[in-house]
Amino acid sequence: MGFIDTWRSREFPALLGGKRGGGEGGGAIVYADHAGAALPMRSQLSKSLEESIKTVLCNPHSNGPGSGRTKELIDESRHMVLNHFFSKPQSFNLVFTSNCSDSLNILSSSFAFERGSLLVFAKNSHTSVVGCRENARRRGGTFKCLTLEEMGEAENWPIPDKPSLVVIPAECNFGGRLADVRGIVEVIRGVSDKYYVALDVAKYAAFHEVDLGELGVDFAVGSFYKMFGSPTGLGFLFMRRAVVERVLKVEYFGGGGVNAVLPGEDFVVKRRNVEEVLEPGTVDFRGIVGLRWGFRSLQELGGVEKMRKHVKCLSGEFRRRMGEVGGDSVVFHSDVDSCSIVSFSLRNKDGGWVGYNEVINLAELNDPPIQMRGGCFCNQGACLEALGESGGGVKSEECALWFERVLKVKCFLAREAKLGEGFANEAPLLLISGGSVRRLNQIGKTMGRQIVDEISFRPNFIVDDGGNGGNIEDEWQSIEVGGVCFKVQGPCSRCNMVEVDPNRARQGKGGVLRTLGNYRRSGGRIIFGVFVQRTGGGQGGSVKVGEKVRITGKYAS
Repeated sequence: MGFIDTWRSREFPALLGGKRGGGEGGGAIVYADHAGAALPMRSQLSKSLEESIKTVLCNPHSNGPGSGRTKELIDESRHMVLNHFFSKPQSFNLVFTSNCSDSLNILSSSFAFERGSLLVFAKNSHTSVVGCRENARRRGGTFKCLTLEEMGEAENWPIPDKPSLVVIPAECNFGGRLADVRGIVEVIRGVSDKYYVALDVAKYAAFHEVDLGELGVDFAVGSFYKMFGSPTGLGFLFMRRAVVERVLKVEYFGGGGVNAVLPGEDFVVKRRNVEEVLEPGTVDFRGIVGLRWGFRSLQELGGVEKMRKHVKCLSGEFRRRMGEVGGDSVVFHSDVDSCSIVSFSLRNKDGGWVGYNEVINLAELNDPPIQMRGGCFCNQGACLEALGESGGGVKSEECALWFERVLKVKCFLAREAKLGEGFANEAPLLLISGGSVRRLNQIGKTMGRQIVDEISFRPNFIVDDGGNGGNIEDEWQSIEVGGVCFKVQGPCSRCNMVEVDPNRARQGKGGVLRTLGNYRRSGGRIIFGVFVQRTGGGQGGSVKVGEKVRITGKYAS
């Protein structure tokens, strides 16, 4: 398609703002979440919509000309997908699923796990891979977690008694690390013929050409929206035909997957085509038909290799600029050679970690706002490894293993918050002073920011400080209100909920957190107000509007 600046505004107008904008209030937006979901091109969506308008698409389980045409288009899409991923597509079946997680669930719930079976997965696997262990254990199997380095050494692989499943991430969705899939598969084949290998290509397929048949894997999973943005809610499960009957036991059956069934007797004849059995009910036929335009958009761009080179340049430039701006405060976790992922943590001036929520909130409040992803929930293993290697201290894993060795039982570390009496989700009661809000608005006014009132912070108590100044509650250790005693538990970390007008349930212009960030940061958090908890025995006492507040304890200044 040529130089991107000549067609970017035409194909992605929502990024540029205006009436068709995708940012807050219809403004521009910086999109830095391609690994989360690709953005579909305008021409791709337009052609798919135009076809849906001009073509009558019907339920493929019905009869008639509309159903026949729909079946033809589904077959065309199926062949297009198989030819994209295989040089010899006739050796594999393709099952359309809801997404990659659904593909993993279908595979692990249908796999012939039994006592003596193993599920082995890489430590830097997506959370949905880790979740497969529940299906393995339900049927009597066990699981083992290995690093990619350990997967590459034969001595680390146990020899299973029964059919076992291995899941390898072709590319880590946290750090962008590529696995030596061919080398690991060779090691596995040399260990035992009872191992069957599944490859997670959800991240990898977006920017790499791959011939899954040549890699020697038995199964592969992924999602199409990672590749070209639309349709969403559509994934794929590839299965080598030679192993389907050997290791898959599909118990559930549904409409379209049977030739005969009697509801009052235990009688059912499933269809021989495994794709129909594993696609029960009506498939997303409009989405599947729309895949053709997604693959054609890739071809117009020059294929995934052209995209890979372009995105790799963007990632490298982003990493370089982050290093220049942040210096030693930026700790990179992603592989230097990663195509599309730049994962990092930030340190504050005291050397502590800046919470990812603060980074995400401030990115969202930037002008233009930045769409990015934070946290570890998608890939806990890779995230824990990265933080441990980057000076994050002793891992939650190492502590748990120490307790296991001492106590001789399986241990998991968890935190239990004993909140006592209260109503909030983080601490019993939230208190702010009117002076704190006045100070915020005075500072915000000089910066041209919006004015807010106390209710924007959802407090339980609002204290009138008599005009003595702002943030006096920071000094308090304990207070008494109407004869009821309270202990100050600490400051409240604020999130972007303070930007929402509680009276109208509308998002503001993004000035509150940015203003607070200039003078109310502590240990990587933006704080405002304090948490308090009732102390003392008994159930008596009440607090009313207008009660006097007596300071019974202060922190030394």
